[in-house]
Amino acid sequence: MFALGGAPADEISEGLGKFNFTEPLFFNGLCHALRKGAPYRLRRATVAFIRHLDTQLFDTNATFTEEQAATLVSRWSTSAAESLDVSKHSLLIRASVTTLLGLLDSPFWRKFIPDERWDMLQYLNGIDDDLIPPSLYRCFKNSTIIPHFLKLGERGVGAFTLWMALMWAKYPDLSEEVKTQLGKTTRGVAYSPSKGTVAFYASVMDGEMERVRSKINSHNSWSFEEVIVRLRARRDALQLARQELAQIQGIIR
Repeated sequence: MFALGGAPADEISEGLGKFNFTEPLFFNGLCHALRKGAPYRLRRATVAFIRHLDTQLFDTNATFTEEQAATLVSRWSTSAAESLDVSKHSLLIRASVTTLLGLLDSPFWRKFIPDERWDMLQYLNGIDDDLIPPSLYRCFKNSTIIPHFLKLGERGVGAFTLWMALMWAKYPDLSEEVKTQLGKTTRGVAYSPSKGTVAFYASVMDGEMERVRSKINSHNSWSFEEVIVRLRARRDALQLARQELAQIQGIIR
C-alpha cells in the first residue's frame, strides 16, 4: 500500500487495469486498511491510493450495498482528516479532494459524505488547471449537485457557498445546463438573506481571472502557442461570466 499510495497514476495504470477493486476481496481490504486502530502510515497510504480508484469505485455502474459504502466513506473520512491534520502535503490534498469529488459526483455515494468533510472544498480555491482531478470536471457537468447542496439546508451552507464560488471561478468548464443552473441559483441567493455571498463569489472569480492573466503575461504577448491561445479563450469566457455576475450584484445594490 505504501508503494501504491505514492506512485504516479501513469506508472501503475496498467497494473490497476488488471484488478477489479470493486470485488469483495479488494474492497474489504481497503476498508480493513482504513479501520480504526490500523497503523497511521497504512491509513495515510490507503487514502493516497484510493485516488487511483476513482473510476472503479465512483464513476462506475458497479453496485455496492449501503453498508459497504457507509463503511468505506466513514473510514476514509476519518483517515483523510487525520492525515491532513498531520501534514498538508500536496499529494494528500490532491488525493483527498479527488476522492471527495468522486463521491460528490455520484448520486449513490454522495449521501454518505459526512458534513465535516465539506471543509476539503477549500483546497480547490486557486488550484492550478494542471492539478484539477477528473472527478472535478465530472462535477462541473453534473446538474444534480447544486440541488443536493440545497437539500442539505443549514448543514451545507458553508459547502454550498464554496461550491458556488468555485463554479463561477471555473465557469468555462461548466456544461451549458450547469451554467444556466448556476445563474438562476445565484439570482435566488441575491434575493435571500445570504445575498452577501454574491460578493464573495465575485472576489473568488476576480482572483481566478488574475491568475489566468498572470499566466498569459508570463509569455510573449504575441505568442500563438496552443497553451496561450487556450488561456486567452478562457480569459474571454471568464470576462463574459464576470459581467453576468456583475449584473446579479447590481440587483442587490
